[in-house]
Amino acid sequence: MQFVQPAGSWVVEGGYVLPDGSRVANTVCLAGMDCNGYTSSYPAWARVHPVSQLFPMQLVETALLAAVAGVALYFTFRRVARTAL
Repeated sequence: MQFVQPAGSWVVEGGYVLPDGSRVANTVCLAGMDCNGYTSSYPAWARVHPVSQLFPMQLVETALLAAVAGVALYFTFRRVARTAL
């Protein structure tokens, strides 16, 4: 059974459901586990994130990174100015 991605969604994680109910992520298959039988025999699962939340999430991440960079820059200039005197 193939996973059908909902419209307007971003797949965060996915894989296959085994007969015992456990999930095997695609990353495990890429890491060397033999997953050839999973693709046609077992149902697929996926965690999705709405695309509409992607831009606001990127804005928050950018703001946090800019704040951390600003604080690091402030302390760097402060330390350089103190040692230059």
